[in-house]
Amino acid sequence: MNRRGFLAGALALGAGLAFRVRADGLPETLPEPALPEAWDEIDHNAVVHRVRDGEALPRRAQPEAEHAVVIVGGGISGLTALSELPAGTDALLLEKEAETGGHSRRRRIRGVWCPLGALVSQGPIAPFTSRLNALGVAFRPLPVPGLAWRIGGRLCEEPLGAGIDALPLPAAERAAFRAAADELAGYRDPATGIFFPRSDNRPEIRALDAITLHEHIARRGWPESLKKLLDGLLAVRIGEDGSQVSAWTALWLLSAIGGDNYSFPGGHGALGERLAAQALEGRPQALRRGWT
Repeated sequence: MNRRGFLAGALALGAGLAFRVRADGLPETLPEPALPEAWDEIDHNAVVHRVRDGEALPRRAQPEAEHAVVIVGGGISGLTALSELPAGTDALLLEKEAETGGHSRRRRIRGVWCPLGALVSQGPIAPFTSRLNALGVAFRPLPVPGLAWRIGGRLCEEPLGAGIDALPLPAAERAAFRAAADELAGYRDPATGIFFPRSDNRPEIRALDAITLHEHIARRGWPESLKKLLDGLLAVRIGEDGSQVSAWTALWLLSAIGGDNYSFPGGHGALGERLAAQALEGRPQALRRGWT
């Protein structure tokens, strides 16, 4: 499936979940959106997929120019790398598409900008805060509905927060929920918690990548009730439970649930455009588009 087909399906799913109420009180689903033809093939991966699948190219490409620094890929990472180079550095940024931004590009449909990448940032966390401030990106906090969990025939709000004492569980199990909540809160610390890149994490944090979430839960001695809640929260995020997901990945995702969420005007698409303008300021010749 190409990206256009995927986006059409994703938007159709969203339309099916969002509805308006008719005059008679019954829900009326919104029509499936029609994407412009310009969205048909946004990413062109034929050549790189051939190489990935082991096909030998007819000849080895010979460089037609030499540069001190060559950056492959004009997404957020490549643009950031270029912008961090000292002024005057002999650099070249290669981007296979006609525009930069990678997965953080955006397209206009019916006059509305639609991002192809992320809408929400869970943070802001170091070291990205200073970078976004330098780009003039103003974070806006997003109100997030509280977490609720149905257990024992009751709907309990904030089972990893203020509602722990109301859980219909023995005191020892509630204590485990409190310990898990404190642990997840600690993982949100931008200096000592779980963050990218993994290599910068403390050794005991990096070690979480070698075990599954279920193994971590077993080592902690957490009860089955807590395991069930964490599995459910993880499944909502990525469609997997803790038997297959590393503890590092799972705990990073789960820790974000209790943190703040932010967005900014234009989403990551606008961020990519601002970053490209900064990275290429004074050195437009450093970018080569349409090159694989």
